[in-house]
Amino acid sequence: MTLPIGLQVYSLRDALSKDFDGTLTQVSKMGYDGVELFGELPANIKSLVTSLGLRVSSKHGLYHDFLKDLQPHLDQISELGASALVCAWSMATPDNSWETITENLEKFAQAAKKQNIAFAYHNHAHELTQKVGNQAVLDYMAINAPTMVFEQDIAWLHAGGVNAAQYLETYANRTVLAHVKDVKAKSGDANDPTGLSSWETIELGKGDVNLGAALTAVSKTKSQWLLVEQDNSDDPIRSAKNNLEWLRQHSKALS
Repeated sequence: MTLPIGLQVYSLRDALSKDFDGTLTQVSKMGYDGVELFGELPANIKSLVTSLGLRVSSKHGLYHDFLKDLQPHLDQISELGASALVCAWSMATPDNSWETITENLEKFAQAAKKQNIAFAYHNHAHELTQKVGNQAVLDYMAINAPTMVFEQDIAWLHAGGVNAAQYLETYANRTVLAHVKDVKAKSGDANDPTGLSSWETIELGKGDVNLGAALTAVSKTKSQWLLVEQDNSDDPIRSAKNNLEWLRQHSKALS
């Protein structure tokens, strides 16, 4: 049995801002099984996705928003019938260390667990290139936030300098969602602490990531979805279609 394929709708954020209902209708017509949501949502979101035959896999939110008040985010996950709330981004600062962030992430995860919701962390490259002591931040989080699970982003694992397939296998029992993404190296800003400026997100199969090996590794994890995300594209609708077609053509790795 293959995993359902969803779209992280951040990929279509500009189109959504102009016509939310119409854009989700296009996603449904493409053949996606569901969506991963983010940000502020319209009041009719539940009825809209249901009418379009889409499921909601999960929803992204930001660390600082969870810190202000986690409960509304958990309530929304329950209302949507989704399985996971995902921390999409965090970054240590002089006033907010990785140790403090990790401590709070564990608190969020424990609160979510009480409501039978998985609290997952979505990595970028900097959680692998930055360290706490001699450990990569993501490894530190895995040890020190044991209730938290992961939404591993294949492309950002690669950009962080690790073997994406091996990393997925290392945390197979903690990986409940997977972002399928491709990136290509480019000349970036040497002073960018995230490292994101050194990579261009492009359509699946056109970049530097060994997607075949990574997808095979995903099939060995507890991931419930394959979620397509392309941060930037000159034609996001076209890219969303092409990415879904690529995944369908490589379905053997998804079994």
